[in-house]
Amino acid sequence: MQKAKDITEIVKNIAQILARVIAGVWTYYLFGQKEAPSLEPLADVNSSLSWQNTKNDDACRAIFKIIFQNTGNSSFDISKIHLRGWLCDKMQDTTKEVTFLDIDEVQNSGKKIFDKTYESNGARGLLPFIIHYPPNSAFNHSFDWEVKNIGNKWICFEIEFFKDGENIQPKWVASSWDRVCNIQDVTE
Repeated sequence: MQKAKDITEIVKNIAQILARVIAGVWTYYLFGQKEAPSLEPLADVNSSLSWQNTKNDDACRAIFKIIFQNTGNSSFDISKIHLRGWLCDKMQDTTKEVTFLDIDEVQNSGKKIFDKTYESNGARGLLPFIIHYPPNSAFNHSFDWEVKNIGNKWICFEIEFFKDGENIQPKWVASSWDRVCNIQDVTE
């Protein structure tokens, strides 16, 4: 009788250990597959390029507007942004019905007209986008340039966002381009 009781106790202990191992693996799997990715920094960045007339008939104002929003479940800091601009001739053969506008081609063949890096250096909140982003927070900013109306040229602006502690490779990038001084008359 004692022997049967001992065997039952051993089987019960093995079953409990096995149940705990299975529960641990299942918990690890659920966290790794569902929860951990939601803790990664996620953001949505949108940009637009618009134009305004100026007092000078030979120039216009380029307005590169960026909206950056933390769409994830965890907070993060942006420690650096890199803003660049290029001027180039006609983008490609625009006589086709559809033309792919390749930003890599613009960056490689265009003339760089602007290149500036903004870094925190302890000055959080004083520079555009260099702030702490709690979940669902957003920040927007416009960069403006006075541009000479130089005919059939295109202009491209790009902004790169660097997460705090990751200053080698940008985490998020946005760019916009348009014909120089492409002011659209909006009449209602």
